[in-house]
Amino acid sequence: MGFFSFFDADAGFALQINVFITTMDHFAEMNSVYEKYFTHKPARSCVAVKELPKGVPVEIEAIALAGRG
Repeated sequence: MGFFSFFDADAGFALQINVFITTMDHFAEMNSVYEKYFTHKPARSCVAVKELPKGVPVEIEAIALAGRG
């Protein structure tokens, strides 16, 4: 996962994930992809919002530990 590698970490370092989605109709699809990357099940919230910047359907915010020591 490119974003985490920038901080010398990986998805396993994620402590909390906040997902913003423009329609809950896509929750199952988003969740199936999410589960491939976050197998350790960090704390998570998922909320429906009216719209997101630049018209994207999903935004993911992560709080993670940086570095490996």
